[in-house]
Amino acid sequence: MLGKYVGQFKDGFRHGIGIEKLKNGCLYEGEYFEDRKQGFGKIKLLAALPDYGLGAIAKEFEANKYHVYEGEFAKDKPRGFGRIVYADGLEYEGEWRNGYKWGKGCLKGKKE
Repeated sequence: MLGKYVGQFKDGFRHGIGIEKLKNGCLYEGEYFEDRKQGFGKIKLLAALPDYGLGAIAKEFEANKYHVYEGEFAKDKPRGFGRIVYADGLEYEGEWRNGYKWGKGCLKGKKE
Protein backbone atom coordinates (compact mmCIF):
# COMPACT_ATOMS: atom_id res chain seq x y z
CA MET A 1 0.00 0.00 0.00
CA LEU A 2 1.99 2.97 -1.25
CA GLY A 3 1.68 6.37 0.35
CA LYS A 4 3.87 9.44 0.69
CA TYR A 5 7.63 9.25 1.28
CA VAL A 6 9.89 12.09 2.33
CA GLY A 7 13.57 11.37 2.69
CA GLN A 8 16.81 10.41 1.05
CA PHE A 9 17.16 8.65 -2.31
CA LYS A 10 20.00 6.91 -4.11
CA ASP A 11 19.78 5.88 -7.76
CA GLY A 12 16.01 6.42 -7.69
CA PHE A 13 15.43 4.23 -4.61
CA ARG A 14 14.57 5.14 -1.02
CA HIS A 15 17.97 4.94 0.65
CA GLY A 16 19.10 6.53 3.92
CA ILE A 17 16.75 8.21 6.39
CA GLY A 18 13.08 8.72 5.53
CA ILE A 19 9.47 8.92 6.65
CA GLU A 20 6.69 7.04 4.89
CA LYS A 21 3.01 7.57 5.55
CA LEU A 22 0.85 4.86 4.02
CA LYS A 23 -2.65 5.52 2.73
CA ASN A 24 -4.04 3.26 5.49
CA GLY A 25 -2.71 5.57 8.22
CA CYS A 26 0.41 3.61 9.17
CA LEU A 27 3.65 5.58 9.60
CA TYR A 28 7.28 4.45 9.33
CA GLU A 29 10.26 6.59 10.32
CA GLY A 30 13.74 5.22 9.91
CA GLU A 31 16.42 3.82 7.70
CA TYR A 32 16.06 2.46 4.17
CA PHE A 33 18.51 0.47 2.08
CA GLU A 34 17.87 -0.05 -1.63
CA ASP A 35 14.14 0.81 -1.27
CA ARG A 36 13.47 -1.43 1.76
CA LYS A 37 13.17 -0.79 5.48
CA GLN A 38 16.60 -1.76 6.74
CA GLY A 39 18.44 -0.72 9.91
CA PHE A 40 16.79 1.11 12.79
CA GLY A 41 13.22 2.35 12.53
CA LYS A 42 9.88 2.96 14.17
CA ILE A 43 6.49 1.94 12.76
CA LYS A 44 3.03 2.89 13.97
CA LEU A 45 0.37 0.41 12.87
CA LEU A 46 -3.40 0.64 13.04
CA ALA A 47 -4.37 -2.25 15.30
CA ALA A 48 -7.14 -3.69 13.11
CA LEU A 49 -5.03 -4.01 9.96
CA PRO A 50 -3.42 -7.24 8.78
CA ASP A 51 0.26 -7.69 9.64
CA TYR A 52 2.06 -5.20 7.32
CA GLY A 53 5.42 -6.61 8.25
CA LEU A 54 4.82 -7.57 11.88
CA GLY A 55 3.55 -11.09 11.37
CA ALA A 56 0.17 -12.08 12.77
CA ILE A 57 0.33 -9.73 15.77
CA ALA A 58 -1.49 -6.81 14.16
CA LYS A 59 -4.75 -8.76 13.82
CA GLU A 60 -5.53 -9.01 17.53
CA PHE A 61 -6.99 -5.65 18.57
CA GLU A 62 -9.72 -3.12 17.77
CA ALA A 63 -9.72 -0.47 15.02
CA ASN A 64 -8.42 3.07 15.54
CA LYS A 65 -5.87 1.98 18.11
CA TYR A 66 -2.17 1.70 17.36
CA HIS A 67 0.70 -0.72 17.94
CA VAL A 68 4.15 0.89 17.90
CA TYR A 69 7.30 -1.10 17.07
CA GLU A 70 10.75 0.42 17.46
CA GLY A 71 13.91 -1.46 16.63
CA GLU A 72 15.84 -3.16 13.90
CA PHE A 73 14.48 -3.96 10.43
CA ALA A 74 15.73 -6.17 7.60
CA LYS A 75 13.99 -6.57 4.24
CA ASP A 76 10.98 -4.49 5.40
CA LYS A 77 10.32 -6.59 8.54
CA PRO A 78 11.40 -6.47 12.19
CA ARG A 79 14.58 -8.51 12.60
CA GLY A 80 17.11 -8.38 15.39
CA PHE A 81 16.29 -6.53 18.60
CA GLY A 82 13.12 -4.46 19.01
CA ARG A 83 10.26 -3.43 21.24
CA ILE A 84 6.54 -3.30 20.49
CA VAL A 85 3.85 -1.66 22.57
CA TYR A 86 0.43 -3.00 21.61
CA ALA A 87 -2.73 -0.90 21.58
CA ASP A 88 -3.86 -2.44 24.87
CA GLY A 89 -0.60 -1.59 26.67
CA LEU A 90 0.99 -5.04 26.48
CA GLU A 91 4.72 -4.78 25.68
CA TYR A 92 7.27 -7.15 24.21
CA GLU A 93 10.98 -6.43 24.08
CA GLY A 94 13.40 -8.89 22.59
CA GLU A 95 14.49 -10.68 19.48
CA TRP A 96 12.61 -10.71 16.17
CA ARG A 97 12.98 -12.68 12.96
CA ASN A 98 11.04 -12.09 9.72
CA GLY A 99 8.44 -9.96 11.53
CA TYR A 100 7.78 -12.43 14.36
CA LYS A 101 8.94 -12.64 17.98
CA TRP A 102 11.79 -15.12 17.89
CA GLY A 103 14.32 -16.14 20.53
CA LYS A 104 14.79 -14.38 23.85
CA GLY A 105 12.43 -11.64 24.96
CA CYS A 106 10.30 -10.25 27.75
CA LEU A 107 6.52 -9.76 27.70
CA LYS A 108 5.04 -7.38 30.27
CA GLY A 109 1.74 -5.76 31.06
CA LYS A 110 -1.61 -7.41 30.59
CA LYS A 111 -4.45 -7.38 28.14
CA GLU A 112 -7.74 -6.06 29.47
